[in-house]
Amino acid sequence: MSPTRWTWDPRSPRQALWERVRTIATDVGEPIVKLLEVPGAFVPGAPAALKSVRALFGSDLQISALDSGEVLMALDGAPGPFASADGSEPVFVEGVRIAVTLAHNGSGEAPVLLERLDLHLLEHRAGRQPEYEAAIDAEALFGAGLVEPLRFFVELDGPRVGRARRIVREADGSSRPLVAESPNFLDTDPAALLALGPKEPPQPMRITVSASSPGLYRFCLRWFYRVGARELRQHTSLPVAIYQGDA
Repeated sequence: MSPTRWTWDPRSPRQALWERVRTIATDVGEPIVKLLEVPGAFVPGAPAALKSVRALFGSDLQISALDSGEVLMALDGAPGPFASADGSEPVFVEGVRIAVTLAHNGSGEAPVLLERLDLHLLEHRAGRQPEYEAAIDAEALFGAGLVEPLRFFVELDGPRVGRARRIVREADGSSRPLVAESPNFLDTDPAALLALGPKEPPQPMRITVSASSPGLYRFCLRWFYRVGARELRQHTSLPVAIYQGDA
């Protein structure tokens, strides 16, 4: 039986299912890039705590929601996305292209510094899943697209999350890859920390995630950022699902 194609419904946004942001610590001095692991992939709702925090600091990081066909796109030559077995989320074949935009919310003058971005693997079910099987168009072009600032590539191999690669452009017009030295996408030499002020333009970010081993993968993206060089916050994206058939 053929998989059911996923239909985006703008009238019923899925982001309400997950809390968008939480505060990890205040008055912290150690840079987040030195942390080996920050727990908490799923952020439970805490509206009262968040309300008190935002009363102290109006500034925050705005991140576009991963809940539309304009920000979650199939790889070139891949069909879908298809609906999951329970119909609750889209499932992308082989991989997914993510187009996200970061911006200062314009409330307050405190700058926002993005110090860490990582991919947290929520689930991996090895082997074939018949409900997601589909033919890949071998004749279609399969490319990464244009090289852009802050463009990342990540490969999932079973339970292992590969190190993110970022393409940087040299002064002479050539480009070269930088590989992160830890699960933090920004942990490269040179580093890719991002500072945003209330008058700074939005920063586009492009992330391509692909799977090399058969199975169903579910992951989320996590942004860790500091507000006013003082408060450390975490933003967790909606889950994203990928299915890889026989390799």
